[in-house]
Amino acid sequence: MAPLAQTLYLIDSHAQLYRAYHALPAGRMLAADHKTPTNAVYGFAQILRQLRNRFKPDHLAAVFDPHGPVLREKLYDQYRDKLGAAFSGYKSHRDAMPDDLRPQIDLALELCQAYGIPTLQIEGYEADDVLGTMALQGVAKGLDVVVVSGDKDLLQLVGGRIKVYDPMKDISYDEDTVFELKGVKPGQVVDWLGFRGDSSDNIPGVTGVGDQTAVKLLQEHGSMDAALEHFQTKFASRSKEILDFVAAHQAECDKPKEQRKPIKPPSGVKVVEAYLFAQKESAIASRELARLTLNLPLELDLEKLHCSPPDPQKLVPLFKRLDFNTFLKDFDAAQVARAEAASKPSAEPASLFGDTEADASAKTSYVIIDSQKKLEEFCKKLKKQKCYALDTETTSTDPRACSLVGISISWQAGEAYYLPVRGPDAELLDQNALIGCLRESLEDASQGKIGHHIKFDMQVLRKCGVHLRGVVFDTMIAGWLLDPGALRLNLEELSFKYLNIRKTLTSALIGKGKQQTTMDMVPVADVAQYACADADCTWQLAQKFMPKLKEAGLEPLMRDIEVPLIDVLAEMEWSGIFVDKQLLQSMSANLDAQLAAQENDIYALAGEKFNINSTAQLGVILFEKLGLCSKGKTATGRDSTSEEVLTQLAKEHDLPRMILEYRGILKLKNTYVDQLPTMISTETGRIHASFHQTGTETGRLSSSDPNLQNIPIRSELGRSIRAAFKPLEPDWKILAADYSQIELRILAHYSRDKALQEAFEQGKDIHTAVAAQINGVTEEQVTREQRSRAKAVNFGIIYGQTAFGLSGVLGISRNEAQKIIDAYFAKHPKVRECKDEIIKNALEKGYVTTILGRRREIPQLRASDHAARALGERLAVNTVFQGSAADLIKKAMIEIHEELREGWASRMILQIHDELLFEVAPGEEKKLAKMVREKMEGALKLSVPLVVDVGVGEDWLSAKD
Repeated sequence: MAPLAQTLYLIDSHAQLYRAYHALPAGRMLAADHKTPTNAVYGFAQILRQLRNRFKPDHLAAVFDPHGPVLREKLYDQYRDKLGAAFSGYKSHRDAMPDDLRPQIDLALELCQAYGIPTLQIEGYEADDVLGTMALQGVAKGLDVVVVSGDKDLLQLVGGRIKVYDPMKDISYDEDTVFELKGVKPGQVVDWLGFRGDSSDNIPGVTGVGDQTAVKLLQEHGSMDAALEHFQTKFASRSKEILDFVAAHQAECDKPKEQRKPIKPPSGVKVVEAYLFAQKESAIASRELARLTLNLPLELDLEKLHCSPPDPQKLVPLFKRLDFNTFLKDFDAAQVARAEAASKPSAEPASLFGDTEADASAKTSYVIIDSQKKLEEFCKKLKKQKCYALDTETTSTDPRACSLVGISISWQAGEAYYLPVRGPDAELLDQNALIGCLRESLEDASQGKIGHHIKFDMQVLRKCGVHLRGVVFDTMIAGWLLDPGALRLNLEELSFKYLNIRKTLTSALIGKGKQQTTMDMVPVADVAQYACADADCTWQLAQKFMPKLKEAGLEPLMRDIEVPLIDVLAEMEWSGIFVDKQLLQSMSANLDAQLAAQENDIYALAGEKFNINSTAQLGVILFEKLGLCSKGKTATGRDSTSEEVLTQLAKEHDLPRMILEYRGILKLKNTYVDQLPTMISTETGRIHASFHQTGTETGRLSSSDPNLQNIPIRSELGRSIRAAFKPLEPDWKILAADYSQIELRILAHYSRDKALQEAFEQGKDIHTAVAAQINGVTEEQVTREQRSRAKAVNFGIIYGQTAFGLSGVLGISRNEAQKIIDAYFAKHPKVRECKDEIIKNALEKGYVTTILGRRREIPQLRASDHAARALGERLAVNTVFQGSAADLIKKAMIEIHEELREGWASRMILQIHDELLFEVAPGEEKKLAKMVREKMEGALKLSVPLVVDVGVGEDWLSAKD
């Protein structure tokens, strides 16, 4: 058997950094110094680690673009001289490298060095050409070569022993894969690129030819040359007619978007055919610019490209500096400690891990309580504790459907107890005996309880007949309050980040995917170690977080709002909400008929049937058949058919408008009308959504399974879906209570703007009042259009809307939108001062706070990139107002919940942003409406009155009308 060939992996480094930069949030990921952006290098590090660990290459190199001019620019200049403005400059349309990305290039080079990966940066030659040249030389030396890139240009290299691997899509391209996914053979890729062009490189291609049309041309004709010859022959006799059309069509597309009009091509000629005839030379030039140069004067030195082992002495300090704690998990505690010790002055402690050479498990005392006698002794100890951490192990993550496997408890670092009731072992506790023994302590509010996502444990215990009381801390919520932008808040992540403890992953016990089992099938001894570590780490994290919360001024928010809210949300989840399944099924059938009718209307307007949900086919209809002007390109170079683009095109043609209507109905049908009935519990007949305190950075609640926060209220269909939300019991009602314009009232409170305050104090319609002020008319003279514009501005101020954004919302020019904004601030100068002050304070402190002290870091404000800074300003202002509104309704929910516990039959079942929903027992309607209004309006004292609209009805819709 012949030995396997060695492998050479070549990384298209700049391309991967750009992709990572745009894939991860710009400005949000900063190094430990809170100044250095790291989003691109973080994604790049993930790719390097994946390549090394998964593929284990023999030889590896990271290729970077040079700093100065490159060979292809000269070729481009030649075509510009010959073909004119279309070739206005190689890559001239590409934006300059973002300021936040520029410093990450050097970090990426440093990262490669620490990983033992050679880097190549050849002056005068683009990375693509270097990659191609080296790939061919690698094959000549008997290697299998893999080019690591998502760049379509490099697919022309595929063939024989060369493949292209896209790490972000996890696709390996060989000849068959290129044809399967792109529709062309590797040998046709250059022709395909020449037809479609590349906007990022300013390679024009042929106007109107996107991915699918280019593929179709090559499938029909085999090559670019054959296709171009076909159209030259076909339309030779109509040359002037076609060229005149192309000139007129291009002139129309050069006009401002709002002034463009569609122009029909000559009879029997499609728009794209006209351009293929007129732009033959452009197509050929574009192809040559896309073709890689594969004979650069470079010599592949395999010895220098040998893949060396990673160097912990270099990687650990680098990962620490960049705050890449996840990557530290690749090293054991001893390696990390040695690397840290080597990087610190000798006067400092050698390690954060203590005795790192010792087995971490030797420091713990984890005890299994597996007999009645042990249980009784344990319960005596437990009753003496003022506070303890607990965690439940279950057979699934659905608290209503799962079974209890065991409970772990800890009240001292390094010590924990596990009480098993299910498992493959013989020695287990009886669940009834366990609950009977623990109930007194679990339900004793004077004993403090700590958990990580303890709401889940509360639900599990409630199913066992226990009402957990005395919850004083949740480490997941504390971790979120301290860092609301954290990507992960699971116990494993927080334990490693704050305790340097590497916990066993759940998947290590029960597996993943199809091979996954359940916790009750795992040996009790293994579950005990895992479960005890959960309780132990939760206890230790609480001790870490408590002083941190106090130092950040977050202790009152945690104690008075977030912890009490856990019980409120647990009760809402347990109660659930009833939906009328039959009503939704009937609605679904009606929507099917409506969609079918709309499909026929769309086909009639298009002149043919096509897949409405295919963006590629829709693009062909809009831009090639109907001749509408493109409004932008996708990342793949295809004409965009996004919602924003279709909204613009709807002003020019009815088809885009109908597509938008069709998409909206289909989305609501699929997301709610058809999905809600599948989520009804067979046990209770209700939907039991999950409510999340840690799902947003502003403090707003979110929900899942289903996401009830996003049911639209502006469309008729969205409102009609609310009619399906009803009480389950006969003679009960639905009560809806909604804060009136709460964020604008908070704006008036913060800004102390007299005009806004007077309008609210006098009970005026705020949008009409503002419209009168900025238009210089009386409120009686305000038109519907003026009020609509004022409403858009009022809410736009809170969300940091620019003139560009407002012009899109109102369908007016940017200049007109700017005049409206200027008029608003002229009448409300205190609002501008308030916004400026929020941004100024955020820039000085690095964070903003809400009315109850909720804190959010705004690192984007320190970004060097203008777009990131502008985003930071919007986030700062929005967080203050939206976050304060979240504080307000949370406080109201807690007070209402406490009142409902005092003998009410009615229950709170849903919270959506500024609205609360209740199921009302017969005879409690008036009393509940009064209580809810008083609690909501009195939750916080503002400088303007709070107003709550309350309605009662047979269902959610009628309660709102």
